[in-house]
Amino acid sequence: MYIGNERTAVENDFVSYIPALQSFAWRFHTSQTDVDDLVQETITKALANLDKYRPGTQLKSWLFTIMRNTFCTKFGLSKREQLGVVDDSASRSGVPPFPRMGRSRSRARASGFASSSAVPNSIQPNFY
Repeated sequence: MYIGNERTAVENDFVSYIPALQSFAWRFHTSQTDVDDLVQETITKALANLDKYRPGTQLKSWLFTIMRNTFCTKFGLSKREQLGVVDDSASRSGVPPFPRMGRSRSRARASGFASSSAVPNSIQPNFY
């Protein structure tokens, strides 16, 4: 837990790393708005979890890790959520699955069409 001056010093370091965070965020997004949002969310999460930061470790690396994890989490969620798709079984079509084509062997045998010899020559295909 940080007390007074220690917390202020770390918060000032956050401000000094904002340009580096913005530069790193361009690897994930192509619009300035998205870059700014990612940097803001990274700083917000870092301040909320400042008690988890261990003094003596690289603050910049810690911030970059938070940013990367934030992006990966949001990217994964956006892949799973598709806008405009209704996931409601009541709205689905009541059409049954595609029917099987042709007869099964047991039905063919039962109806007398088990072999080609049972089919008259006039309708047998010529494979020569």
